[in-house]
Amino acid sequence: MTTGISLNNSLYKVLTEPTKVFNYLTEHPSILRPFLLLLITGLFLSAVLFPFLLEGILDFFEWEYSVGLAITIFMVMALMLCGLLLTEWMILSVFIYFLSMALALKLVHFKTVSSFTGYSWVPIIIKTFGYAMIVLITGEIFQPQGLSAIFSETPSNLFLVILQHIDVFTIWQYGILLIGIHSFVQHRLKSIIIVTITLLTTITIKTIPYLLTVALLD
Repeated sequence: MTTGISLNNSLYKVLTEPTKVFNYLTEHPSILRPFLLLLITGLFLSAVLFPFLLEGILDFFEWEYSVGLAITIFMVMALMLCGLLLTEWMILSVFIYFLSMALALKLVHFKTVSSFTGYSWVPIIIKTFGYAMIVLITGEIFQPQGLSAIFSETPSNLFLVILQHIDVFTIWQYGILLIGIHSFVQHRLKSIIIVTITLLTTITIKTIPYLLTVALLD
């Protein structure tokens, strides 16, 4: 057992001592804490966005406001947001699990991989809570621009869309994930390849809606 690391402090220690945390999680994998943290994040984000979206939803469907309807809409919204976060976590875990076995030729437990990916989400959760607080302060919902915010001119709209999905928190997440993967792959180059392929695949999937829109409009 790694000195100074326990399940009680591992969520914030992953930001300051990621190597020690992942060494601990290798022997004591935990998916409960990441699961609960993602669940709380989804519920909190739903509670923040709900007042801003409720009126638009009622107008779109031409519904009359009622307390019961508002509660139902909130529950559906919370279920969708929480489900989206948890689904993305599981897809990321499955992808890295099979990619690690294929490239590193090393058998690992899926619980260990999902534990690592779950803990790597801590920077994204910080980003999400920060976004929610800005929405509360400004009273406006906005779309995060990522690195595209620092480019006034870009070669193409596709490049701009790609940059929207990359920011400091994403880089932070994948940096932590790299440390985690290296802790069980034990090969720096293979770890970098696994993380790079995962990041490129994630960005590609997130740009598919834009590519489909362009294809349909053309």
